[in-house]
Amino acid sequence: MRMSVLFLFTSMLYYSCESIEKKIYGVWVIEIFKLDGKELSIYEDFYVNLFDLKNEDNVQIIEFPIRQIGDNSKEFFFQTGNWSCRKESGKEFLTFSGALDDIFNSEFEMKLSSRKQGEGVISVMELISERIYMKSSKF
Repeated sequence: MRMSVLFLFTSMLYYSCESIEKKIYGVWVIEIFKLDGKELSIYEDFYVNLFDLKNEDNVQIIEFPIRQIGDNSKEFFFQTGNWSCRKESGKEFLTFSGALDDIFNSEFEMKLSSRKQGEGVISVMELISERIYMKSSKF
């Protein structure tokens, strides 16, 4: 009985996160980015306003945008890291790690929604951490 309950709980957690992952795979366009409460200009403070969540050979990879923060960041437009998700107490969380720009190495509360745009409906993701608020739409 105890093993059955443990197996059921583990399965629910796994499939819950797996369904979240399927929703968030892909390229996201950053619409709003706030750092420590101050809104940054997507077009002036970043080289690109996209990030890409993907799975390569069962490894969760994210390509982060690069902030214009000194000469070293001008050599590339994206930096690569890892991501994972979890669900706890009815909330969904997304964790990023491995980014060169430490502001991205954090756990974010993730809120998924959708909005009507023209004739279609697009997915919207809000990511909230202690320092960052980021609102993005799926490309």
